[in-house]
Amino acid sequence: MKKVLFGVIALIFTLSLTGCTEELDTELTGNTDELVLEDGHSGEADEYGMTYYINGYVKNESDKEYSYVQINFNAYDADGNTIGSCLANNSGLEANGRWKFEALCSGDANSIASYELDEITGY
Repeated sequence: MKKVLFGVIALIFTLSLTGCTEELDTELTGNTDELVLEDGHSGEADEYGMTYYINGYVKNESDKEYSYVQINFNAYDADGNTIGSCLANNSGLEANGRWKFEALCSGDANSIASYELDEITGY
């Protein structure tokens, strides 16, 4: 009887953790439809050609406040090969707010010919 009771309790505990994990995953990824990369972003190497940056704005088009927002880009060479990634994050974005970001890129700055948005996440 104790083994059966223990098994039932373990099963309930496991199922409750699974539900919590799914809810947490949803909260951590946020709704990327609400976080939008505005037109007019640009990328360029610094004056020494050592570092490549992408500058622009992310708009929060919701009434929800985010405590963390991150934007990721893929960087490509002239042949279209992925040669690095670019990242910026912010520890808060108010409801209907706008974030001016500067994403730092990995890889050789002089080899980056183009970039493309990978994702914007927030929670």
